[in-house]
Amino acid sequence: MSKIEESRAFNVCLGKLLIAAAWSDGNVNRQELNCLKSLILQMPNITFDDWRKLKVYLAYPITTTEQDSIVSDFVSKVYNGKH
Repeated sequence: MSKIEESRAFNVCLGKLLIAAAWSDGNVNRQELNCLKSLILQMPNITFDDWRKLKVYLAYPITTTEQDSIVSDFVSKVYNGKH
């Protein structure tokens, strides 16, 4: 996987994590939505297709189980066994 593809994959994963955090209270208000959109679209190598996929996570509340899965996926991408 190239560095750009790795960056994209990491940023999509981070976007999911940010969206899951926004849903932690069971609601994503307009201000949170605008903030998320701004943050995610500024990430390097995020494509329109990536944004379209991430918008799905904004459409409906993310359950606790889904939140746990998103966090686990993120941790698996950033955790270094030497830490």
